[in-house]
Amino acid sequence: MKLITISLFIISLMHMAVDSYAQDSNRKALNITLYQNGFGMVHDKRGLEISQGTSIIDIGNLPRDIISESVFADFDGQIIEQSFNSRETYWPEAIYKHLVDQSIRLVSENGELVEGVLRSYKHGQIWLEDSDGEFIFIQNAHSYRLHSSINPDILSTSPQLTWTIESEEDGLQDVSIYYQVGNMRWSADYNLVLDEDEESMDLHVKATMTNHSGIEYPDARIRLVSGDLNVQPRQQMSRRDVGGAEMMKMNYADVAPETMFEYHVFDLPERITLNDQEQKQITLKRASGIEAHKHYRYQTGPLGQLQRNNNKVDVEFRLANTEEFKLGTPLPAGIVKVYQKADERVEFIGEDQLEHTPVDQDFTISVGQAFDVIVEEKQVRLAELSNRVREEDREITITNQKEQDITVEVELRLNQNEELRSSSIQGKEVEARRYIFDVPVEAESKETLSLQLRRSN
Repeated sequence: MKLITISLFIISLMHMAVDSYAQDSNRKALNITLYQNGFGMVHDKRGLEISQGTSIIDIGNLPRDIISESVFADFDGQIIEQSFNSRETYWPEAIYKHLVDQSIRLVSENGELVEGVLRSYKHGQIWLEDSDGEFIFIQNAHSYRLHSSINPDILSTSPQLTWTIESEEDGLQDVSIYYQVGNMRWSADYNLVLDEDEESMDLHVKATMTNHSGIEYPDARIRLVSGDLNVQPRQQMSRRDVGGAEMMKMNYADVAPETMFEYHVFDLPERITLNDQEQKQITLKRASGIEAHKHYRYQTGPLGQLQRNNNKVDVEFRLANTEEFKLGTPLPAGIVKVYQKADERVEFIGEDQLEHTPVDQDFTISVGQAFDVIVEEKQVRLAELSNRVREEDREITITNQKEQDITVEVELRLNQNEELRSSSIQGKEVEARRYIFDVPVEAESKETLSLQLRRSN
């Protein structure tokens, strides 16, 4: 039996958890595959003594957020039965649970001592029975230091698997243990830097790896899978944050992806240690001198549906994922943050979500709305030509208050029973009932696009 102080005890146990996994002499290799869905796949290769016939083996040093039903193994034998014990006894809830009906001492922040037999504990609220048989209610037990005699054998810092196995071999075997683990993920993060003259851009693609699974993964081979996996909802252990995440940056040369099934995989060239509650970043790709194609876009609706509340014009950059435009590699989905160089500084100008983009596919990054470009829509005529036919004349006036000439792309989308009868500027039908009009507007001037629409019921 031993007297403990709960706050210091928890911290020491967490360090013990990390150290024990890092110093596991049975582990021969550690490979981790991270998915963008919020989980990872671990291949943990260990050397284990296995007896011939039927035997029982305990597998420890596992992450807190292991998905136990995903565990399987490859060795010369078979698992007959597997039991799983989460054993998260180092958290206050679990420690107080073991102390019910035992005498404890609590010391408040100002040194006040409270003693008694613990009768109940729930969500930080406890009932104590003192020596006179009176009950004491404490609203927030977490603000007290706990002193109590407790058997350290009931305390543990990691889950444990117990296998009943059968094997025809006797002796040391290499056992490959596979399992999924929650609260691990990776994301693709993009920084797109526009030159001051707005003629070219530089792209930096980083992979951000996050580990909140409850254990350190030392000296691991890491693979990053990009793609849309079909993953069913699953019950995971709740994540407990034990501190702020530490960000570490690591720079590599471009990491070329490979294909796996219908997905793309990035194999990181060096081994990495993923600490618990930590983020790490590595560079996947860099590209410079990308041609910058800035576009102004405005969308109007079908007959009778004018844009009256939003008179702003969207600003976009349109890029091609080709070698000709300094790219030409599969781009995983992620957030693209766009910056511009200005007076020897770099300023943030917007961000957008990029979907998975294969090679030779165009993509668009929307950064915001133009401040000095205003649109006004007006219905100048609405006529009932018959009880089945209605016609509308519409004017879309674009005001350019900038000092440069611009071209605004106006997109018109019509319903199935509608048609475009005429327009003051020649447009093109890019899809069925979807038209594009390139409207040039000189600096500090206006330009009007006139449309005639017809609906037949």
